[in-house]
Amino acid sequence: STSTYFGRNSLSVIGAGCSKINSPMKRLAWKYILHRCKFIGLRDRISFQYFSQNFTYLDHKAQITADVAFLYKEKPYQNNKPEKICLVSLANDPGAERFVDNTIIIDLLSDLSIKGLISKVHFVAHDPRPGLDLELSKQCAAVIEKKLNLSSTYIECSNLDDLLNEYKQSYIIITAMLHGL
Repeated sequence: STSTYFGRNSLSVIGAGCSKINSPMKRLAWKYILHRCKFIGLRDRISFQYFSQNFTYLDHKAQITADVAFLYKEKPYQNNKPEKICLVSLANDPGAERFVDNTIIIDLLSDLSIKGLISKVHFVAHDPRPGLDLELSKQCAAVIEKKLNLSSTYIECSNLDDLLNEYKQSYIIITAMLHGL
């Protein structure tokens, strides 16, 4: 995830995550973009390490900053709906050394349901690429539906507006990513 700031003839990357880039074409495209940046802010140590491996010659422009989520400044959303939807965004990303333990998620959702804090669960994927959120979210939704007898589904969000709408409808949000804030 990358945010850019356009100022007086300058381009900056702020709060970007970086993982291993295997495709020569993608590396070339990013090289073209990043070469024009005056500043490159990476969100964490692991992203900085991958960045250094992928773009050694640009290290002088890069530093660890924070995630893009900290730039968002909108009034907090108030959910007054009677339906208590729990949104789960697993944020599973082996490339960034982020792994999800399904048993912890299932136990947490079970406790929330027993206490009457949630009535259904929606899973969303911030990153639908193979091996990341999409498959794991669908698997988790099926397990929770069967094991906990709790309405649970995967919601496909094809654009940012759909994703934000899911967050707005949610009573509780569970995620390992700062985007959930």
